[in-house]
Amino acid sequence: MATLPFAQPYLGSASRWQLDLDDLESRTHERIAALARENRDEWLADREQEEAGRCAQTEDDVLRGADRVYVCSERDRRALAGRGRAAVAVLPNVVPIQGPLPPPPPAGPFTFLFIGTLGYYPNFDAVRWWCSAVLPRLRLSTAAPFRVLVVGGGAPPELLDIAGEPEVEIVGEVPDVTSEYERAHAVIVPVRAGGGPH
Repeated sequence: MATLPFAQPYLGSASRWQLDLDDLESRTHERIAALARENRDEWLADREQEEAGRCAQTEDDVLRGADRVYVCSERDRRALAGRGRAAVAVLPNVVPIQGPLPPPPPAGPFTFLFIGTLGYYPNFDAVRWWCSAVLPRLRLSTAAPFRVLVVGGGAPPELLDIAGEPEVEIVGEVPDVTSEYERAHAVIVPVRAGGGPH
């Protein structure tokens, strides 16, 4: 949808056109607004709620003008059904894992891995929440050493403060994440809001 305004001047002459939404942006922004409100970030919550309204209007425009719209889940398809003339079809945006997973690293402490763009609010919140809600419980429940690797660029200063936790390492951006996965025992995805099939 972000590129739609650039394409619209060319769509008037198109007899048929299709759009892959891959996500319902209006719902994504509503979820982020709710999360920001929970975190007492009223400015961000208001901005995200306003963006949700704009996206909902764009979705309605698309559903009136397109011949077919693709979404990533059956739930999203049901949410859009009947909102316009466009046929709505599911096109999952996942990649199946091929073959067996590699064995865990042979040595070192148990390693948790988070990978994501840290300047994106839901990812920032995920790491901050995990380190404040889960990390203390892990410390209490095990004497075995463990560590948390956080991989991704754009970390805001508040997230860099978490790097002071002895188990947490903010790795930052890396050219290839393959080696990060290879040195991890478990991947964590504590994302509490955002896009995708919820």
